[in-house]
Amino acid sequence: MKELNKSKKSKKKLFVTLGLLFGLAGIGTAAFAGYVIADHTVTPPADQTPGEVVITTDSYKVTGTIQNNEKLYCYPEEDVKGERVSYEVNPETPANLDLTVVVTTSGALTGKTIKVTVSDATAGGTQSAVAKGYIDLPSSKEKTETYTDSKNSYEFAFTFKWGSYWGGSDANPCDYFNTGAGNSLPAGTSADTIDNNTINGIMNDFNTALRNTTIKFAITIEDATA
Repeated sequence: MKELNKSKKSKKKLFVTLGLLFGLAGIGTAAFAGYVIADHTVTPPADQTPGEVVITTDSYKVTGTIQNNEKLYCYPEEDVKGERVSYEVNPETPANLDLTVVVTTSGALTGKTIKVTVSDATAGGTQSAVAKGYIDLPSSKEKTETYTDSKNSYEFAFTFKWGSYWGGSDANPCDYFNTGAGNSLPAGTSADTIDNNTINGIMNDFNTALRNTTIKFAITIEDATA
């Protein structure tokens, strides 16, 4: 939880980042537990949960959370069986590329606009899952809504996508290795890295990239006419 104090007369925009610095907003969570490569299941990253951020000023309060503690799961939407890379749907961690930021308000926000922006905030940048093309940010990276007196809760939905590495926004690792450009690559071993150019090596790199990626949601409160 984080609090920021701000004078009523201050005209500066208020930028607050949700507590999502935890391995790509949960994308890494169990992201590989369902993938089986030559009878080898890649170990998933540790489970981490986003925190709540509270903005307090002299005149209003804004709280930002991820709806229902949602996490992104990089899985196919349906079972993939009898292929080089298989996947079995787990009802406890179904495929999910959507995150919804819920902003709740109280106090005097008349004349204000609530804006939520998503970005790849990974330190170093080039090693992130976004930079490597494994996943892609939502097409609409910024969403706004004007505050109204009759409403104190606002939802900002963001849909992430599979990256270009796998062959397109609808293609996933199973598609890539089973029928796509990677269908001739050897399985390799669980110790492989991307330099080996094997299925295991690439999936291990995908796993590492997800662990090292930081997705940031920034909430901005500003004048509606700004």
